[in-house]
Amino acid sequence: MTAKTQELPIGYQWMRWILVAALFCSGLYAHYHFSAQPLVIKLVGWMVLVSVGLWVASTTESGKRALQFFNDARLELKKVVWPTKQETGQVTLLVLVMVTIASLFFWAIDSILLRLVAWLTGFSA
Repeated sequence: MTAKTQELPIGYQWMRWILVAALFCSGLYAHYHFSAQPLVIKLVGWMVLVSVGLWVASTTESGKRALQFFNDARLELKKVVWPTKQETGQVTLLVLVMVTIASLFFWAIDSILLRLVAWLTGFSA
């Protein structure tokens, strides 16, 4: 016999998202209510609330899809062939040279057009 996973009714999914929102709102309330407490205590509280909220969110269907997406993205990043330090330096130098050449070209065109317009209108540039 094959085991089928039953999806929870849509109401349960929404109740979980409401719980996530309630956790976030309670964290905001606690952050301002206990503003006199040290920052470390507030950060630990936030980390606990965010962890619980992410866990609850990951039990929903859209949360499971998001987790699958991030796992797939992580696997794809492992397939990327990153450039070496030498290649990065060469490409950076090439970009700087091309930007310098382009800026000098546009400066020259701008100067020529400025003088042309000044000559046509009778103003001195």
